[in-house]
Amino acid sequence: MASTCAAALTEEETSSQGPSSLYRKRSREDIDPESTVEAFLTSQRDKLVSEMESLTGMLVSELQEDCTKATDSLREDFASLKADGYALRLRATTGPHVGSLFDMEVFSEPCYMGRSSGKKFKANGVSLPKDGEVSTTHAKIVINNGHLAVVDVGSTNGTTVDGNDMDEHIPAPISQGSVVVIGSTSLTVVTLTPLSSSADPDT
Repeated sequence: MASTCAAALTEEETSSQGPSSLYRKRSREDIDPESTVEAFLTSQRDKLVSEMESLTGMLVSELQEDCTKATDSLREDFASLKADGYALRLRATTGPHVGSLFDMEVFSEPCYMGRSSGKKFKANGVSLPKDGEVSTTHAKIVINNGHLAVVDVGSTNGTTVDGNDMDEHIPAPISQGSVVVIGSTSLTVVTLTPLSSSADPDT
């Protein structure tokens, strides 16, 4: 096309009307008189694409920010939930009891872990009689501020939770996937399910 935009356009052209900033009035002063109509349309197309990309980027950024806020809010809500008790399964992954599973329910009374073969260890706790590095009563699992935790009760060789050495009598939180090491035995939290007090066998 040989005709110029100066000949093709009136003093002021409105490409579209509406509230969007993507559509705006363009005056003859913005038009290069040496440009062909084809070049002008190509230029306007590129500008429109650029504006659309900019707007899309802004919308994506706002959506990401909203999603982040929603995720943080959900995490806070879940963290604030406090169960009456927990059903817990531990699996021994190292030591002389490797492969053994230990199921227990923790409510107001703690569940004990140690080398003892006493009833409270075997029935609703962790009994590791073959591990000579474990104290008779080594640690206990308790509910602390509504959440499950391990407490070292003064063992000889200490306790670690997720690789961190524990201080005696200071609760260390555990969750599904946590690893508790007592003696030469590593115990992984396989399942951890919140329970209501109605499931408490002592009530």
